[in-house]
Amino acid sequence: MHLDSCLDSKPIDLLVLEENYFNLDEIVGAPIAGLIGGGYFKNLVINIDYKKRRLTLIDPSHFEAPADFINLPIKVKTNKPYLNAGANLLDGTVVQVDLLLDTGAGVPLLLHNNSDTALHLPSNYIRGKLGMGLGGYLEGFIGRIGNLSVGEMDFPFVLTSFQDIDEAWLQDRDRFRNGLLGNQLLSRFNIYLDYLNSQMYLKPYRAKQKPFNMDRSGMIVL
Repeated sequence: MHLDSCLDSKPIDLLVLEENYFNLDEIVGAPIAGLIGGGYFKNLVINIDYKKRRLTLIDPSHFEAPADFINLPIKVKTNKPYLNAGANLLDGTVVQVDLLLDTGAGVPLLLHNNSDTALHLPSNYIRGKLGMGLGGYLEGFIGRIGNLSVGEMDFPFVLTSFQDIDEAWLQDRDRFRNGLLGNQLLSRFNIYLDYLNSQMYLKPYRAKQKPFNMDRSGMIVL
């Protein structure tokens, strides 16, 4: 596989669907020709610069860790990056959580409250649609936690989605997670993901400490 002005990859498996089952164009609101899976990125360093709207793929042999970025260890399982963080619930309960880094999720934070007995809904929450995925609308609950600790960074009163996860995922050590960090939080940083060395580098934009607000319009505009 070859991307213009980028690296050639080793041969990769290609899945071609005869019908457009996913309707990605409708979900995203832009023409989508297909998906590139984690198997393509696993041997690269990826820079996601949200401010410049640019994705850069870097040969690891030419990568130098940026000195002015915050360095955090990650885990890579089945070609997906995971980050450990501290979730401080509003009642004072602190839970260490493994979170999938999901740049395609349009939420700041999602917690699977059946993944740990200490994770529970806050006293104030609403039931609603958390977003839209390939299978349609995602149902769950929306509330807040007191604080999310990522390394030495704190994010107070993060707007949090709560959703049970399928029990089969909880039994699979390679897929287990307590939730995910979504695009609304990740987009506050310039990010480098070093899959080979299991490291992430972050540099916050000025919008890092903006409050997390909920869209109350009830509309999805494409």
